[in-house]
Parts: sequence; C-alpha cells; structure tokens
Amino acid sequence: MKKKTYSKKSKLSTEKELVMTEDLFKQRQRIISLINEAKQILGIQLPWLKVRIVSYEKTKTLGLCWIEQNWISISEKMVSWDENYLRHVVWHELCHAYFNTKHQEDCILMNAILTKPGSKEDLVKALKKHAKISNKINKMNERMSA
Repeated sequence: MKKKTYSKKSKLSTEKELVMTEDLFKQRQRIISLINEAKQILGIQLPWLKVRIVSYEKTKTLGLCWIEQNWISISEKMVSWDENYLRHVVWHELCHAYFNTKHQEDCILMNAILTKPGSKEDLVKALKKHAKISNKINKMNERMSA
C-alpha cells in the first residue's frame, strides 16, 4: 500500500508499508520495546501507537509520526541499525508525537539531522526534559481553560 505523505521538511514523499514477515515482526517488536522503555523511564501512561515499518522512496527519512492517527512509521533501513541508533530515531518520533516537540539544533535527541546517536544516558536526559516541558505546558493550558 502506498500513501502520499508530507515529511517534516514539507517535501512530498512516498512511503510503502511493507508486508509483515517473521523477520519484520521481530524488528517491529524491537521498536515496540523501545517505546515501552521510554514509557517506563518516564513512569507515565502514554497513548498506544501503531508501529509501521515502511520503505521511503526518494528520501532519506528515518521516521515519521502522526499522533492524530496514533501511529509512527520507521524506515526499513533503521531496523538493521544498532540498538542505540534505533532508540534515537524512535524516541525522537515519540517526542514529536507525545510532547509536540519541534526540531532543536541544540538538542541531541531533537536535532533534525542524525549523524551519530547520543549515548543512552544523554537520550534519557533529553526525553525526560521534553516530557517535563510538555507536562508544564499542559498544566498551564488546564489552568487557563478552567
């Protein structure tokens, strides 16, 4: 199935959802375990997300998310990368999806360009920072609407 989608850089990109194989299922489980790891680190309940492994044609996109539709897409290229590269991309997409975090050049996790992943410790710090900022914004919005 092909979908026309807009990437974060607003360039039209075509993504192709891959047929689930035994190997692809194992790779999807790796991604889901990294999502669960983030939830455990943060100690909060987060909405369920559908995980898709896709082929991005004519683009170097590593992942995309659409929280309104409750799913994230991770490039098939990512699943063969080491655990920390995959963690970096998955958590980056989670920050967009759950915390509405924008790209930030000065943040190891939210930089739009991934040249090398941060250490797990640095990624945990950044993840917690964005969750905390999002929580403060949500509390302010609740007070303003009350």
